[in-house]
Parts: sequence; C-alpha cells; structure tokens
Amino acid sequence: MRDIRLAIVRLAFVLSLLLLGPASKAFAIDGTRWMELDDERKRGYIIGVIDAWHNFTALAQGRKSPAEATIADVVQCIDQRKLTYGQIYAAAVDYVDRRKDRREYNMAAVTWNTVSEMCKN
Repeated sequence: MRDIRLAIVRLAFVLSLLLLGPASKAFAIDGTRWMELDDERKRGYIIGVIDAWHNFTALAQGRKSPAEATIADVVQCIDQRKLTYGQIYAAAVDYVDRRKDRREYNMAAVTWNTVSEMCKN
C-alpha cells in the first residue's frame, strides 16, 4: 500500500511539472542576496528550506543512504529540540551577520550551517 501511495505522489509531482512547463530560473540565492530581501521573504525562504528537509525525510523514510541519514539527523534535531521557524530564522540572520565569509554560499547551505550550529549546542 505504501508503494502505491509513493507512486501516486511521484506521478502527481511529475504531472504538475509537465502542466507548469519549464521554469525560467530557480530561486536559489546566496546569503548576500537573501539579506537584501524584506523580512517576510527572508522568513519564507527559511521556512521553505526547512519544510523541504522535512518532506524529503518523510518521503525517504526507511532508506539508509548517507545523504538521507544526514538530512534525517538534522530534521530529528529540529523536532527534538522543538526549534521554531522563528528561532531558525533569527539564528540564520545572526549567522549571515557574523560569518561574512559565508555570504556567497547558497542560502540553503547557510541554513544548514545555522541549524548544525544550533544542534551542536
């Protein structure tokens, strides 16, 4: 039953991509560009990254590749520590302010580094 549900989800995803057509450009930005966004958009970007990790972990449940296990560990930390979007957002702002040498990094990577720091403490 689980395999059927997963196949349906995958099919729905592929069909939605076909209906939408090709995207002109992905909205992956670095830390410098992220800091230029208004507060609402910066928060939305962080929420999107965190939600993507949660969704990936849910879809990859039971698999044990190193990448899947690493993302699952970070999601588990977020859940166990009950980290809120607001806490992660505030920590990301602090991280980008503090780590000027990392501003050219993709913001998803910066968010990863931020959460990793939060999970170490």
